[in-house]
Amino acid sequence: MTHHTPERVRTKRAPRTIVATVLLSILALILAACGARLETNLTMEEGGKGTRIMYTDFNLKEDANYIKGGADALDASMRKHLPKQLTFDGITRDGDKARATFKLSFDSPSDYQAKVKELLKTSGSSIDPSITLSETKEGLVTGVRVNENFATKDLLGWIPESLVVDGVIESSRKSSVLGSEEKTVLTYQGKEIKSSSYTRLQVTDVQDNGFNSLVLKLQITDSSKAEAKIYLLAKDIMSPERGQTVDNYLNAHLPTNASVSRGIDEQAVKSAGLYYLNMPTSEDGKAQIGRTVSFSGSMEEIQAGLKKLLGDSTSLQYSSELKNDSGSLYVYDQVKGTINCTSVCSPGAKIYTDIDSSQGSSTSERSYNKNYSDTKESDGKLELSAYHRTRVEMKSVKVETIVKDNQSVEAKFSFGFDAEQAKVADASLRNSFKLPEGQEGEVSTREENGQVYYEATLTGKDPKEFESRLQAYLPNSSFSMSERAFYAPFGEDYRLNAKYMVGAKIDSSFKGSYDFKLTMPDELSKTGSDVPYKDAEVSGKEITYHQESMSGSSSANSKDFTLQAHGITLMSMIIDGVLVLLILGGIVLIIRAIRRSAKKRAEAVVNPVVAVPAANAPVANAAANYAQPAPAQAAPAQAAPVQPAPAAPAQPAAPAQTIPAPAVPMQNIPAPAAQPNVPPVPPANIPPANIPPVNIPAPNSQPTPPPPAPGQSNGYGSYGQS
Repeated sequence: MTHHTPERVRTKRAPRTIVATVLLSILALILAACGARLETNLTMEEGGKGTRIMYTDFNLKEDANYIKGGADALDASMRKHLPKQLTFDGITRDGDKARATFKLSFDSPSDYQAKVKELLKTSGSSIDPSITLSETKEGLVTGVRVNENFATKDLLGWIPESLVVDGVIESSRKSSVLGSEEKTVLTYQGKEIKSSSYTRLQVTDVQDNGFNSLVLKLQITDSSKAEAKIYLLAKDIMSPERGQTVDNYLNAHLPTNASVSRGIDEQAVKSAGLYYLNMPTSEDGKAQIGRTVSFSGSMEEIQAGLKKLLGDSTSLQYSSELKNDSGSLYVYDQVKGTINCTSVCSPGAKIYTDIDSSQGSSTSERSYNKNYSDTKESDGKLELSAYHRTRVEMKSVKVETIVKDNQSVEAKFSFGFDAEQAKVADASLRNSFKLPEGQEGEVSTREENGQVYYEATLTGKDPKEFESRLQAYLPNSSFSMSERAFYAPFGEDYRLNAKYMVGAKIDSSFKGSYDFKLTMPDELSKTGSDVPYKDAEVSGKEITYHQESMSGSSSANSKDFTLQAHGITLMSMIIDGVLVLLILGGIVLIIRAIRRSAKKRAEAVVNPVVAVPAANAPVANAAANYAQPAPAQAAPAQAAPVQPAPAAPAQPAAPAQTIPAPAVPMQNIPAPAAQPNVPPVPPANIPPANIPPVNIPAPNSQPTPPPPAPGQSNGYGSYGQS
């Protein structure tokens, strides 16, 4: 069923639509009327110095109902919120028209860029400013060019909010404060050049003999050298006069050891991004469609050559870094910087780059083949950030560990790489295998069987220090020895634990061969029948192991083991030696003491006087007493009175020398056997030991008379008679 709209209903709706349209038009006119008109004049001086002057024109009569306080209120609010990048000349009036003037001064293009960026940020804009501000006096393109991706309205975006905050306008009219731009011009060397855009400053005033496209092809041959080719393409076939101008300039600005040739490599430029290149068919046409500049050298020489050819605004930096990307090892050759060809490129020219490697192996990948053709890089300037990565595979690992007698540890690591790949990644590999901080030593290299080994030696004064340095060098590795006793005279059992994460540092996908060797201390002997690795060989104090190919996650690119061992420690050996010396010294002292004592006893038997005599030894004293001559040993002053003997014929007394002196010590001479008639001296008359008999008489007895002269009697019988 078809429904028809009544004519009366259609008639009523038509006036409503017309009324709405009229109201919207009036509102648009009102909003447009209150919007300040904008003008911009950028004045450039020689050397890139300049001033950007921006005008805002308000119609006070039309905006009287919306601007509270008029021109004075506008002036006060703008001065209050003025950004530091601007200067404000105030508001001038011409009838109902009020003009505010702002100035942005700069000393160089970079200063201009920085101030614009801050001003956009203050105005709440998210635009990342791109400014081409060049003045070329020599080259294939001479003159001035300015190209900006922002408008004056963006730079003055802070004004509407300031007026709302100060109550000069209602917040509902914030978006309509600034209107459209009426005029945007560049003043260069006194000449005014109008922008080709109504909203942005885009000015070109040049004499153009430049190229329409530039292709930079860079082949990195190793970690520090490259080959560069610059293809310069004209938009059309160049006339002989223009071609001669181009050749004159290029020959005067060629890099060192560079060459220039006519024509281009069609395949090379297409692979770099110029897919729809229409090449001339004739040989003369191909020769005049462009030029090719070729040169090689270190990356520093490549950069210097580009500067000479394209101008000082071109600057490239090269870096080579070894990275672990998803478990695989790559060398990243990265090129960053700016390519600016405004001295040889026409306005609006495009730049293409192709960063590649000359290895050509299956492990080489080209990660970027960039085609820069968007508006940001379409005016002869390119911010370049490109890299090429090459896969580097670790072929083998060798580890030699020595545990010394003093418990110090030394481990030598050798990481092997294919010789050709090592040349590409040499600087990065040396940096990757350098020793941790606090460990002295350098990374050395040696070549063997087509491999280059990067070698480093790690040491520690004890297992704890070695483990700390090992973990810094190969993360997640470990090394320890069980705590030893201070003294174990017969040796002790302990454990040696080690785990080397040989793939953790740079290549967790390592699947090459692995060789391990452990040299134990001299005093150490392995106990038990276990070995740290299956198929490991034990010979004396050395353990060796070889695995042709590490694979899978079971090994985790490491080898760990626990070794049970027994041995006497160096400290115990030292203490044992000291104890043996002490024991031997004690034995020697005891033997010497025994010998000394025996000698003394022997001397006492042979020579009794030396020994202390006993108190009841009368014989010795008697013999001594008997051996004294009577006249010489008498002590009249102390002897008791002696009764006079009967008279006898007068005879001279026998002199003392008539008694012969003994030939041997007196104490060794017994009583004379030739005088049997002399009775033995009674014990009562023998003086005590050690007391001279002539001085002290025996107690309770009469003093012993002196022996009579020959022929006389002493009361016991005759003396000296036969």
